[in-house]
Amino acid sequence: HPLVREAVVIARDDSGGGLHLVGYVASGQDGNPDSKALRDFLKERLPDYMVPSRIIALAELPSTPSGKIDRRALSNLAAPGAEDERAITLPRNPVEEILLGIWREVLGLHNIGIEDNFFELGGHSLLAMRLISKVREAFRTEIRLRSLFDSPTIEALAREISEAGRMGISASADPIRRQPRDSSPPLSYAQQRMWFLDRLAHGNATYIIPTAIRIEGRLDIGAFALSLREVVARHESLRTTFAVSDDQPVQIINEVPDPVLPVIDLSGLESSLLEAEVSRQVKRDAREPFDLDGGYLFRARLLILGGEDSLVLLALHHIVSDGWSMGVLMGEVSALYQAHMQGEPFTLPDLPIQYADYAMWQREWLAGDSLAEGLSYWKRQLSDAPALLELPTDRPRPAIQSLRGGSESVVIQRDVSKAVKEMSREEGVTLFMALLAAYQVMLFKYTSQPVIAVGTPVAGRTRAETENLIGLFVNTLVLKTDLSGNPTFRQLLKQVRDVVLEGYAHQEVPFERLVEEIHPDRSLSVSPLFQVMIVVENAERPESELQGLSMSMLGSETESSKFDLTLMVRDSGEELIAAIEYSSDIFDAETIARMLAHFSQILEEVSAAPDLRLNKVRMLSESERHKLLKEWSQTERIALPDACAHELVEAQVSKTPKNIAVADETIRLTYEELNDRAERLSALLRSLGIGPESRVAVCLPRSCSLVVSLLAVLKSGAAYLPLDPHYPLARLLFM
Repeated sequence: HPLVREAVVIARDDSGGGLHLVGYVASGQDGNPDSKALRDFLKERLPDYMVPSRIIALAELPSTPSGKIDRRALSNLAAPGAEDERAITLPRNPVEEILLGIWREVLGLHNIGIEDNFFELGGHSLLAMRLISKVREAFRTEIRLRSLFDSPTIEALAREISEAGRMGISASADPIRRQPRDSSPPLSYAQQRMWFLDRLAHGNATYIIPTAIRIEGRLDIGAFALSLREVVARHESLRTTFAVSDDQPVQIINEVPDPVLPVIDLSGLESSLLEAEVSRQVKRDAREPFDLDGGYLFRARLLILGGEDSLVLLALHHIVSDGWSMGVLMGEVSALYQAHMQGEPFTLPDLPIQYADYAMWQREWLAGDSLAEGLSYWKRQLSDAPALLELPTDRPRPAIQSLRGGSESVVIQRDVSKAVKEMSREEGVTLFMALLAAYQVMLFKYTSQPVIAVGTPVAGRTRAETENLIGLFVNTLVLKTDLSGNPTFRQLLKQVRDVVLEGYAHQEVPFERLVEEIHPDRSLSVSPLFQVMIVVENAERPESELQGLSMSMLGSETESSKFDLTLMVRDSGEELIAAIEYSSDIFDAETIARMLAHFSQILEEVSAAPDLRLNKVRMLSESERHKLLKEWSQTERIALPDACAHELVEAQVSKTPKNIAVADETIRLTYEELNDRAERLSALLRSLGIGPESRVAVCLPRSCSLVVSLLAVLKSGAAYLPLDPHYPLARLLFM
């Protein structure tokens, strides 16, 4: 652009853990460029996903001492509240002003106009649910998620809110308030299911949430332990155990444990022994079961590795935590630690409620008409869903799921990842919706079942009071799509969009309550209502740097799987990274790696041509097609003599009489010996009146005797009737 002398684009975390692009430009000699004009300039030349959501004009781009662009300094300029030169339309009424404040908080951006598109600014489904929660709190008005998709600007959403106010549409439930603790609080529906599963397999480590955080830098252990202790004291869920009262499970709120952060000093070990011991400690922490009745369901350990390296091991039982909670936990510990290190008085904002208050509210609210309406929707939606997705497996299902599992992953090619994102924007769907549709296409091709039901977790924090709580709020939705009629992928996307939006609109019905209501055929070998899941990661992530410390998460190997398949996709900014967690009871790793390749191929096909009908969407790569059609399907015909099978064996005797012709576990026969035995048995058959038009039953296991017998029958001129010795006697007699 003639007004731009130098430019750089960086990807920045938004407040919901996603990424958005921010552009920085150094103005040219002819003047300061207009941000809107630059965005329009880029939109003519680039796909939407490559156009920065914000462009900031500077006199000079900051540089490092070596002369390179200082990206860290630019990131600081991108902090919420930084201004750019983009022309915006300001709010014109109080509703738009309030919405603007909500959008700024949710998106982590400041310079937003009432005509800006929520999703073009980096919004996604998780942030959309947070926005709707805040709208409900601010206006006491219920806005459906579909309304945000259909009206993704402040201007349009303000009209929706005003119209809802005129029609008297209020929020569907009262705010959650603190409840008196006259007795031990009940469990939430999700907790009750976790409690029941623990009773079925007591001591199972499947529902442990382990986190290992490598810290580089001089960690103040006292300040860190104090910060962690304050968070444990702040959240009752981290101090909760469970008991049975009047035959019902209840929550027991305990005091803060002491110590809250045991320290294990490994600094004296040699490097080879240190690596092995760290690996042992990490695995132990991920596998050591919790006792729901007696022990705390949160534990932390600090490993001193030597120098300025340390490792924090955190483990929580799923009954008191979820993925969102881990972000809350690390965020609060980080804030408190920073305040302690700076010697500043600091307290976190008071929590309006505790998790037990939510559990009591949920029980009360779902006793009314809201639950009945939600259950009615889900029963209609899932009325024709298959009880079992009949995937081809490597082994038969065991009678009882062991929950043993593994994981395989693949990086989707960068150009394919970009094409999928661009298609999603053009079709007005989220990345999750596009990935779900492609996943269902793959499952359809594997099973030939037109109705595909896939589970997916939702944060479950639809109320503003729950946003900053640690606890189990996550719920599971069953998203059912009908792929019959050979639609185009574009048509399938529209159906998936509707299914997802309606599912989100009814997400407060607990999955556990839905299973009770539908009464599917229960089996310990499969999960009810669905057996495959999809997870697109966009939860908040903890800060990677803090007060001179560098923090990084250590990966862990998956050794369990709650479902047959769970597709997990993470957007790294430039590429999509897909992984499948699978049940090792029924699948091999090679099968899952091939399945991931098929998923990648489907994404490439549909993103390039969304109007392809499903029967034209290929999931085999060219190399795999060549292997199947060419290498494994050699169909050249070999000219054979015009002779019967026993005559060909006789001809072979004259060529290689001493070569081995047939062998079993006990004997080996040459061609000469095979033919001789068959001749003698054939003579016996003929002496008994066997000849042309006769039929001879042959009931033998696979053995040399079986081959001798078949050749003997053919030599007699008769036909043979093969009988399996393992068949029941009555069946053999009938045959």
